[in-house]
Amino acid sequence: MSVGWRVIEIASLEFSTAVLRTKVILVLGHGSCGAVYAALRDAPVPGTIGSLLDVIRPGIQDIHLQTEDSLEKAIKANIRYQMEQLKSSSIINSMAQDNRIKVVGAYYDLHTGVVDFI
Repeated sequence: MSVGWRVIEIASLEFSTAVLRTKVILVLGHGSCGAVYAALRDAPVPGTIGSLLDVIRPGIQDIHLQTEDSLEKAIKANIRYQMEQLKSSSIINSMAQDNRIKVVGAYYDLHTGVVDFI
């Protein structure tokens, strides 16, 4: 039976929170993200890279490469979207609602080294 990487990713986070009692899940995006840029451009990509872009596209569908800050806006939108997707896990969602864990997002600027929490 083949299990998708997204299921494995969620299962790993569920294990770390429910079993290992991790208190924080950090969704960290970074400046100049090539995956978000590729998803914005909607250009063909080789191999299984497209499956990664398929997970990013829904969170950035309202953003277009029109201004210099479009990529940064898309990266931050993707962070918020991925944080929201974690709520699809009943374990993570329940623990977050009960304040047993925190799900936080942050943007790492590669040029300055600054991490901004969003």
